This record gives sequence, C-alpha cells and structure tokens, in this order.
Amino acid sequence: MIIDNFKIDSFQLMAGAPILVPGTELIIHQPKLYQIATIGEEKFYEYLSFFKITKDIIINTVKSEEYKIELSFKSEYEVFKILLDNQEDIKMGVEKIFNLVIKDIEIIKFNDFFIFIKIKEGQQYIINNDSFLLIKEIICTIFDIKEKEKASVLDFNPSDSIASDIVEKLKKRKEALEKARSATTQDQGKKDQSILADFVSILAIGLSMSVKEILSLTLYQIFNLMKRFNLYTQYQLQIQAMLQGAENVEPVDWLQKI
Repeated sequence: MIIDNFKIDSFQLMAGAPILVPGTELIIHQPKLYQIATIGEEKFYEYLSFFKITKDIIINTVKSEEYKIELSFKSEYEVFKILLDNQEDIKMGVEKIFNLVIKDIEIIKFNDFFIFIKIKEGQQYIINNDSFLLIKEIICTIFDIKEKEKASVLDFNPSDSIASDIVEKLKKRKEALEKARSATTQDQGKKDQSILADFVSILAIGLSMSVKEILSLTLYQIFNLMKRFNLYTQYQLQIQAMLQGAENVEPVDWLQKI
C-alpha cells in the first residue's frame, strides 16, 4: 500500500507547505492558527478526535465474533462511514476539518465506497479507501496528533445502533474531560483554558513577535517553536546557574532534533 511508504518531510511541515495526496491531484493545505480559531480550539480538537477512530479499534471492541468477521471484510472507510451515516454531528465535524484543509470545497459527498469532492474552480476528486487513509495520516501529522492520546476504547453492541454506541462513548468522554477541566480551573475563577492562546502569548513575548505574526503560523510550526523555545530557555537558565557557581549542571542541547 502507498501509505506504508508515505512520509511527510519535516521541512515541508515547518515551511507550512501544501501537501499532495499521493495517487491523486488533491492538495492538503496546512491551515493557519487564525483559521483554526474560526472553529474554536475545543471544537477543533473534538472534530479531530473523530479521525482517531479506526477499524481496528472498532473490531477489537466488538463483542460478537460474527460481527467482528463482518466488519473485517469492510474497508477502513466503510467502517468510518457508519458513523457519518448515523450521526449528523460527527459528519459535520469531519466536513469542518475537510473544509479547513482543502480550499474552496463546493460539494462533498460521502458515498458508500468513496468520497466525492468538487471545488469551486471545477476540479473533482474521488477519494477511495487508500486516499482516505492517506488523508487521515496527513491530517494527524500536520495537526501533531499522531502521538497524542489514542482514540477511546469503544464498546459496541451489534444488536443496537453502532453509531449511537460510538457517539455515546464520545459524549461520556467529553463530559469527563469538561468536568476535569472545570475542576482544575474553578479556583482560578475561569472555565476557558486555551493551550493555543497561551502559546501565542508566550511566543509573542519570548520571541518578540506580534500576535498577528504568530496567528499566521501553522499548528506544527507553533508546537515546534514552543519546544525549541522551551529548550533554549532551559539552556539559558542552566548557563546562568553555572556562571554563578552552580555545580553538576549539564546544559541541555537546545539545538537537538525535535
């Protein structure tokens, strides 16, 4: 499969360059922070979480052996489409992400075995299962969620609505996260805790950049800069400590590969 040999160059990611989906003429764009902000950070990550649900996760949590066999003959896209067919909010979230990374979508249709996309300039694209897997891989990479928390384990009952079970689990997980977030911020008198907003303000001060400049970065770029800035800050503090006589201090290599 093409996806087995597919890899995005780290310089391409750092440059914020568009990415061609192999085997197609479809271009995936790396949206800027200000574009992500139009969705909102919480909703953005909620929509991304739908892309973490894989065929293997579903099969491994199905109770019926008979249904496991049935699902095993379906493609990744076919299993994913079960969600889209039965739950409008999941479909909407997936469409939001597609519209974020593909410019000027006019029509997007999730058919039984492929996705049909038409953009305003007239180009049309057929996204088969292989292309769908590549797009998922690209999305996970440009938004730096590849190594993030895995999709929650879903418990399926084949006698009930599959999509309803998935949605119920996602809702419960979301409610738990909201309660945890609320508990940690209650003493501070605020509910909203935006990681991206914090990153923007930190880099604006630390790198002497304007907020407008930082909002024109991609998610990959801001995460990379934050990691590098954190290493450099540690390095400076360690050097200062050494100059003041501190012993057993080994400066961090802030030039290391991130």
